[in-house]
Amino acid sequence: MLTEPVDVEALFDRILVQRQRLLLDVHSVQNALTSKISPPSSNAMLQMLFTCAVLGMMASQQAPEFIEPLKDLNVQEGEQIEFVCKLIPKPAKDAKEELISVEWRMNTLTIQDTPQTRVLREADGVNRLIVPDAGIDDAGTFHCIATNVNIGDSAVTSCKLNVFAIQPGLEDPIQVCSYSSL
Repeated sequence: MLTEPVDVEALFDRILVQRQRLLLDVHSVQNALTSKISPPSSNAMLQMLFTCAVLGMMASQQAPEFIEPLKDLNVQEGEQIEFVCKLIPKPAKDAKEELISVEWRMNTLTIQDTPQTRVLREADGVNRLIVPDAGIDDAGTFHCIATNVNIGDSAVTSCKLNVFAIQPGLEDPIQVCSYSSL
């Protein structure tokens, strides 16, 4: 399901507030468990643990969101292409579990991680698609699709790639192939 455009700054502020609240609650629980001062009451401890659980559950039930979308690129034939976008990171409860799956596409074709095309995911939410040697047939529309595996909601960011060929005897490269719409 594609989502409507959102106010990224307001969303990011809301997430930071929730994250700060979670960190404060976890810090309070750790202090109570490791210090010699009297721990908070049972009700306060339960409230802190409940808040931590709810915030963790909320992250697993939200659609992915891009905070840095893909950008259109113009490259010369033979150059390396690097598409970069960034998702709001969603930590999993279990390190082996992934909440967000990411798929890359060129036009309608799914792109796999191969020695010729590298698909990379970083812990901070950065996703990269690297093609070491641009060819004319690489021109087109590229999409990064992120899906929350728990709820099936997706977010998409797209961009155009224009590839220019260098013609012998000409000073400037000429555009050989591109797509004009997303």
